[in-house]
Amino acid sequence: MILLILNIKIGVISMKKVGIAIISVVLILGITLGSFAVLRQVKIKKYSKEIFPIPQNIDLLEKEKLEASYLFDTDDKELMSGASQYIVIAYLNKITGTSYKDVEIVKGEAKGTPFTNYTMNIVKNIKGNLKIENDIPVLQYGGVSIDGKKMVFLYPLLEENTPYVLYLDVIDSDLCLNKAYVIPEVDSFEELKNVSETDTKIDIIEECILAYENEDPKYATRKNGKSPYDLG
Repeated sequence: MILLILNIKIGVISMKKVGIAIISVVLILGITLGSFAVLRQVKIKKYSKEIFPIPQNIDLLEKEKLEASYLFDTDDKELMSGASQYIVIAYLNKITGTSYKDVEIVKGEAKGTPFTNYTMNIVKNIKGNLKIENDIPVLQYGGVSIDGKKMVFLYPLLEENTPYVLYLDVIDSDLCLNKAYVIPEVDSFEELKNVSETDTKIDIIEECILAYENEDPKYATRKNGKSPYDLG
């Protein structure tokens, strides 16, 4: 009887030790997974919010040209006018870096879609009512990959210090490029302002204005919200 009671006590003690060990493992595992989850969110937040500087060796990076299919001919200005939320005459100042959207962490590595960031000075709205001011941020799909090893693009990056007619949409409240047309024979921001203020006739501007006046809304189906620079 004494032996039996002793065996039961030892069994109870052993079970308690096993229970404590299991609880410890569960706690450690929970803390570890919790830490990984926190780190994952920190990484996602970091890559989703920050603008990363363009690396000095950008010309040496591997180039990856992406292929895409479209619902319509993107060279059709009337369809592009209908599909875009804003059309502006603007002077593109400079590249400010690369940001990333749709960021996720896969096996500890960050994955995301690169967007090259610029600032622009808007001189005139063709469609919409964005603020006429300097240094408004605008994004172009493509740029330095999130691992910094290659350049990913659909179209060549826009040129700094260059005047454009820009067709824009809104993604996550950011102004993002749909299409761009260089404005020829204009060499500076001041010249572009003068063109706008005096209504100087330049073919590409006239074509874009006429296309907007006859825009085809067939593909204007997205509801992406308004830009914070929209005056309503």
